This record gives sequence, structure tokens and C-alpha cells, in this order.
Amino acid sequence: MFRRHNRIILAAGIAIAVTAAMAGPAGARASAAEQASTPVPIDVTGDMTWTYSLTPASAGSTVTGAETQTGTFHIGLTNVAYPWAAAGGNSSTYSLTDNTDISVTDNQTGCNNTMTGTASRSGSLPYNDDNYPTSLNPSVTIGFNPSLTAASLLIYVPYTETQTTTWTGPSPCFNGTSAGTGTFLATPNCDVGILNVQGTYPNATVNLACSSAASSLGSWSITGTLTITPSCGSASSSSSAASARSGGGSAAAVSHAPGSQAAAVSACGLTITSPPDNSTIAISDPNPDYIDGSQIGPNDRAPALDMLKLKIAGTSAGCSGAVTVNGVAATSSGDDWSVEIPLMALATGGVGPVTLTATASGCSDATSTVTLINLEITNPTENEQEPIANLGDGGAPAMPALNAKVSVIGYPGDTSGESFGWTLDLRNETVARGTPPVWSPDDATITGSTTGTGQAWQPGNDQIVGGVGRLIVAVSLPGVLDSPVTSFPRWINVSGGPLGMAAVLAYLKQSSVAQYAGTVSQIFCVESRWQQFNKSSVNSKSDKFPPQPAIPNVPADWTPNPGTWQPIYGGPAGIGVAQYDPEEGTAPLEDYWNWQANADQGIAIFEDDLQQAHQLAAAEQDRLTGRQHAAIAAATANRAAIGNHTPPTVAPLVTVPQLTDEQIKWETVRLYNGDDFHEYHFNADYVLSANGLNVILVPVDPALPESWVGGTDPAVYRAPSSKAGSWVEPPPANLKKPMRWSAVGPIQSYDDQVRLCPALPA
Repeated sequence: MFRRHNRIILAAGIAIAVTAAMAGPAGARASAAEQASTPVPIDVTGDMTWTYSLTPASAGSTVTGAETQTGTFHIGLTNVAYPWAAAGGNSSTYSLTDNTDISVTDNQTGCNNTMTGTASRSGSLPYNDDNYPTSLNPSVTIGFNPSLTAASLLIYVPYTETQTTTWTGPSPCFNGTSAGTGTFLATPNCDVGILNVQGTYPNATVNLACSSAASSLGSWSITGTLTITPSCGSASSSSSAASARSGGGSAAAVSHAPGSQAAAVSACGLTITSPPDNSTIAISDPNPDYIDGSQIGPNDRAPALDMLKLKIAGTSAGCSGAVTVNGVAATSSGDDWSVEIPLMALATGGVGPVTLTATASGCSDATSTVTLINLEITNPTENEQEPIANLGDGGAPAMPALNAKVSVIGYPGDTSGESFGWTLDLRNETVARGTPPVWSPDDATITGSTTGTGQAWQPGNDQIVGGVGRLIVAVSLPGVLDSPVTSFPRWINVSGGPLGMAAVLAYLKQSSVAQYAGTVSQIFCVESRWQQFNKSSVNSKSDKFPPQPAIPNVPADWTPNPGTWQPIYGGPAGIGVAQYDPEEGTAPLEDYWNWQANADQGIAIFEDDLQQAHQLAAAEQDRLTGRQHAAIAAATANRAAIGNHTPPTVAPLVTVPQLTDEQIKWETVRLYNGDDFHEYHFNADYVLSANGLNVILVPVDPALPESWVGGTDPAVYRAPSSKAGSWVEPPPANLKKPMRWSAVGPIQSYDDQVRLCPALPA
């Protein structure tokens, strides 16, 4: 009677030797003594085809037909660790078909029985972290054992098949049919020993080619290829094992639980992970992941190239020795390593293509190629002096022609069509009135662009501003990490320069005060000696006012600070050629650096003062009218107090004459230096008579008639005058004495200074 062979292979499987010289017994577990160290986790991928055929032998009978099996297996195991540890991820699948069609005829009786049956099964191959099935009827599983000497692959596919047996033959042979269902096990394997591997563990390619001629156990063949490579995830423990057994799994790194036999690693072999291979990096890149030393502050100078270092990092799981990169020892932490190498040690000038080679004993070398580039401003040079143009030549002031140019050193691509964006940030300060004056940092930003590296950038003249300049350029370059790329800063000094009377007077003659151009020019002489800027680095127009403090937000080694040719400054907060001094706030930066804008402010002030000078006669008329009315009221009250009800005698109201054009001009000059003081006053006042009963008109200065006085210094011109000043009101009830004219201190009249500037007397 024919009995089907239920094949369960417990000792063998597909046994794969690491190298021919290290071959061991097929399917054998590596003993503890054989394990010099724990093998690194590996990935196993490949496809395998299995065929099997068996025609059983039966003594005294003729047997025809066969049982045949055909199977295809896709193997996808991730992060498999010794011994038989659960895979980190499992995408293995299978498809198996079994066909049975065997007839047996007894040679003596002629009795015949025929067995037929078909079964097929397919699906995922869950991972089993045990070497052998736990029962005679195991689940579908795949197992893989990586060791230092061999690797074993075992596959178990149980299947259920319904078989029908038919008996026929002459009497007394039994004739009939019966059917039964059984569970069987397919175990694809080669029982021919060790298969040679091309490569070095854990990098190997295994050619799965074996076959067996027909025998009492049947015939079989396996074809296919397995690829074994180091895994780059963590070896799994119980959580991954459960997933793998169920046919799922994940390639994500999962840490081992305590006591797990498999070693957890973050990567396999020697790798360079940063910077990315074939990347291009600008050495001015402020990203701390790549270049050390480029992370400067907004007020710092560019670092020296020999201070910059390339930061390199990688992993070295499974390596037995220390890591070096281009001969420089790296610092390791677990499987991770990092090193910083000076750029000048990698390439000439610190730029260009660089090959990085990491070495460590026990691992193959890792190489990576990086291209270092430098977006460098080639003009202007560091600390270059760039004065504002057209000073003193009668033309409109203009920003300096920087002729700013850039070079992209080491970049292999074409930059002729690239747009380079320029930014000039000018650091300076402003002053406002206070005791002492209040200085505040200020800045202005000028931007522009050029195409390619052959075109020079010039700042426009929409705003004339100087100061300590921070110049940078940026560009988006294809293939460069962290693009757009920004250059290191170039620090320059955009300064003023000498101006002079000729340029100022020529400008005034073309202005709205051309009629008074000479007079306004003399005002500017007193205020600034026709200068917008001070060539001294100690910037103050007079020793009476504290000097300008150091300009903030510039490199610490900037010297002198403030530098030469800063805007000229005088108290309380006057700036420039006209000493423009807002009563509140600060003047715009344009008035600090554009002398024509500053002169325009002075012209506007002169025009306002001119209108006020024309109104002085009316103001004096109002003063005298008010004083007369007050005196009349007081005299009337005094009479009533003694019972005298007759009206007081009153001096007639004086008509104040208008100032002459010359007087109006010099009154305007006086007002330019302060609206609280006047160069002229009308020398008359209304007061009570001696008995207090009448109103009389008297000169303020008894030596002078009721007339306009002032306008010059008698010590200079030997003419009657009074110094510029202001009226001092007496107490309201005191109408017996005239108002007092309070002159402006002992200093020389401002008008006289203007008349004589610059030849002031000693």
C-alpha cells in the first residue's frame, strides 16, 4: 500500500558559508566558542524558486506518476541579528503548489490503486526567531541565522490537501473509492552541503543553485540569488518580533529590551553622513552643521580663512578601530563620530573639490566628495575709505562709486546669468537736545543688484548717507546647500570731506534766498565755517559741548571711533553746515550727510525768521498800545481813589515805523540764532507820571530818542546801538518805570559775528 512521505527536515535548510575557507557543516548552529564577536545585523533580500518531485518505490509493484511541488519565494528581511533574532522588518512572501497523481499496480494480483490530490497556498512568510518548528504542524515561517562562519535560511510551509484513492482490478481485488484530508509540510532545501559565497561578510551575494537526482527521497532543485548587506537600523526585540511573526514588521529602529541577545546599533559599517556626498557648501554658510567659525555676529568682521573648519560626521557600527578622516582623528560617541578639519588643510585657499576618506580598522573605508566655494567681495577692500563724492566742487553730493565686485571662488557652475543682491548697511548715530545731548544709534540700508560677476555695483543717490558700512552680497546658486549664499561682510568707511565757502555760496545763489545769499553764507560761516563735516576724530564744534561718542554696532577694533570727517556737531544738537537743530527729536540722516539737504533746512529757517522780522514793527506797536492802556487804567484808578473823576492826561500813541530792509535782514540774522532774542527794539514806553495821575511817553534809554535801536556793536562800529536781547516785563502794578531791555550777555552780538566771519576779532 502506498503511503505519502511527510517531509520534515529538522537539521538542514539552506546553509550559506561566508567564505569557502570558513565553510562549516550544513545547517549547524555556531557554538559560543566560534563566535569571536557578535555579527552586525544584516538585511537579506532575494528571490528563490523551488521544485520537487517524488515517485515512491514499492517492492513487487509497478509505480507510475509522482508527487510534485513548485514554489516561489521572495525574501525581504531587514535587520536580522545573531542568533535567529527577530527581523526588524519582513516583507517575505511565497506561493506553493502541490500536485499528487501516483498509481501502484501489484505485479502478481493486478490490483491497482491511484492517489490524486492538489493543494496550493500563498501569502506572507512570517518570521520565526527559533531555529526549528515547535511542533510537527508548525505555522508558515521563515528563519535566518547570520553568524561569523555561516548563515542558514529555513522555510516551512504547511499545507492541507484532500486526496482521493481509487481501487480497481480483477477479483479478488477491492474496487472502490475513498477520500481523506491531511496536513503536510513543504520544506524547500538542498541537502548537498555548503554553498559558496562571493564577497566578504556581511556583504555577500549568494547564488542559490542546487539540485538532486532522483532517489528514494525524490529529486529537487533551487535557483535564485540572495544579497546580504549590513543593516542600518536597530536590531529588534520583542515588539519587532511580534510584528515579524505576524508577517508585518517595520524597518524603523527599535531598541532592544534588557537581556536581548541581539546588539542594538544605529548604523552598519563605516559611513560619512554629513556633509552629504557630492554637496557644494559655501564657507560663509552660517549653518553650524557644516562650517565651524563662520557663525559671526552682525557687528563682527569676517573670520580669517585659516580659522574655518569643515565639520564631518558619520557612523562606525561594527568597526573595531578608531575613526580618522583624511588623517585627522575623530571623536566617537557610541556608533557616532565627528571631526573638524581646517579648510586650509583640505584644499588650497580653503576652496575647491575635496575628497573625504574615513578609515577605521574592521571596516571598509568610506569616501565622500564635497566642493567648497567662497562668495567673496573682491572690491572694496576691508577698512577702505569711501568719501561722499562732489564735495567742494559745486556739484550735488553723491554716494561714493564703490565699484563693488564679487567672485565665486571654487564654484564649478556658470554664474554669468545669476543675480547678485547687494546690501550696504551704514551704521551711524543721531543727536537730540538734552543735558547732556542724547546720542542714539541709527542706520540706513541701501540695496541693489548686479548680473554675473563681471558687473560692478554702485549705490544710488536717492539717499546720501555715510557711516561705518557693512557690505554683503547674496546669490542663489544651483546645487549649493543652504542657498541663497551670503558672503562674509566687508567693512568700509563712507565718510564726508572738506566743503568750503565757494560751494556753499554757489548753492545759495541758486536757492529761494538768492537775494540774501551772501548773508546766509555768512550765517553758515559762523555756524560751521562752511563745513558739513569735521576732519577731526574728536567731533565737536566747540569745547563747550561734549564730543560725539563712539559709533555703536561696529567691529570692536574699529579705530578711530568716531572716525574723521563725521558730520560736524555743535550744541545743543546742531548738525552740519547750517547747524540744523530740531527743538524736538533728531534731524533725518539725510541732513547729517547731505550738505545740500542740511543747507535747505537752514534756508527754510531763514525764510521763517524773515517773515517774523517783517512782523517786528507790528509786535512793538502792540506792546506800546498795551502798555498805554495799562497805564491809563492805573491813572484812572489813582484819581478815583482821591475823589478826582476827571480823565487823566495821556501822551499820544506812537506809530511804530517799519524797519528798513537792512534792519529786517539783520533782525532775521539775529532770529536765526534764537527766536527768544531780537536785534532791534523800539526805544519807548508808556508809564505813569510822578504823581501817578497821568500817562507819559518816555525813552527806555534816556540817552536815545523814541526810535529803533540796536543792530551793531558800538565797540566795532562806534555808532549808538544796544545789544540784541528781549524785553523784561516789570511787575504788573509797577507802571512808574519803563520796561527793561535785557541784552544777550557779554558775548559779541551774533549779527556782528556774522558780519565779520571768519575774521573775528581777537
